[in-house]
Amino acid sequence: PAQQPKRRTTWFGPAPAGDGERDHRSSRQSRQRADRGGAADVSVPAWCCIKTFEPRREAVRDVRWSPHSPTTFACVTDSGDLIVYDARVPARPIVRLSAHSGEATSCDWHPDPRRRHVVATGGGRDRCVKVWDLEEGFRALDSLGPGI
Repeated sequence: PAQQPKRRTTWFGPAPAGDGERDHRSSRQSRQRADRGGAADVSVPAWCCIKTFEPRREAVRDVRWSPHSPTTFACVTDSGDLIVYDARVPARPIVRLSAHSGEATSCDWHPDPRRRHVVATGGGRDRCVKVWDLEEGFRALDSLGPGI
């Protein structure tokens, strides 16, 4: 039987000490050795979680990155909450509101940059799609300044 290539362990959970770049460099180095004609094992980068966001330890049903802000994402939960985070600030959400009377299973950002604070939620037992303008929550974040 053909020998299986070696695989690196995939890491799920808190990031190990350091920035995790070591794992990616070691994979690139293995590929570079192989490119130069040297023997190299087939290695896969060991990915690691860099931040964890826990909305009251509820089940998260959907997550969407904002197409207008590279550090902003929204999620909806089993309890029907819409939660918006800035990825630079995992300790607290920008916006948290009760979007549906039961669970919510989907969310998405408005694609138009002029409506960059608008999020739609749906999929709940209340059988509604709701559209939320979250500009006020973002104004509060902007007032904290760029040092976040």
